[in-house]
Amino acid sequence: MYGKELAEVLFSFGVIDIGTKEDILEIITDADYDMNPVDVLIEKGVSFEIIKESLKVNCDIDFIDLSEIDADENIISLLDYGIADKYSVFPLRIENKILHLAMAIPSILNSLMRLNF
Repeated sequence: MYGKELAEVLFSFGVIDIGTKEDILEIITDADYDMNPVDVLIEKGVSFEIIKESLKVNCDIDFIDLSEIDADENIISLLDYGIADKYSVFPLRIENKILHLAMAIPSILNSLMRLNF
């Protein structure tokens, strides 16, 4: 669950306090939970800009707007749709024989390990 990982990362870097972290963890472990964890953080008063900057500085994770990306069908075809859908990834480009992906859930590193091929 990437919400838990995101809360842990933001707490470890001092972006949120222990109370906010515990509130977020309680919300995202609720059986009726269906919100994006970033939206939960924003509801708790953490700005998107702070979340984005913290992940960039501390974890080297960039946020991109896919509506601004020119999709290359040749690159997209390199990744099976089922895999892309399962791991919520989108192939962006190839540089030096490395396929760069956009991930809806960048904190799930296990997905990257499974995509190693």
